[in-house]
Amino acid sequence: MKLDLKPWAVGGLTAATVAAGIFVGSQSLAHFDRALWAYAIGTMLAAFAVAYRFTVWAQRPPSR
Repeated sequence: MKLDLKPWAVGGLTAATVAAGIFVGSQSLAHFDRALWAYAIGTMLAAFAVAYRFTVWAQRPPSR
């Protein structure tokens, strides 16, 4: 079984985009509370998971 790297790349890019949005939106983390770290990490993991699963699903042939 061959490992397909495309879903990993799409998921990583999506998580990085969310991280960049957090960084820019909090003005270089100047206005980022310590209590929000767990939520930020959870949000990045969720974005990775959704993008990964969607990419895997989109690569499959349609059901008949």
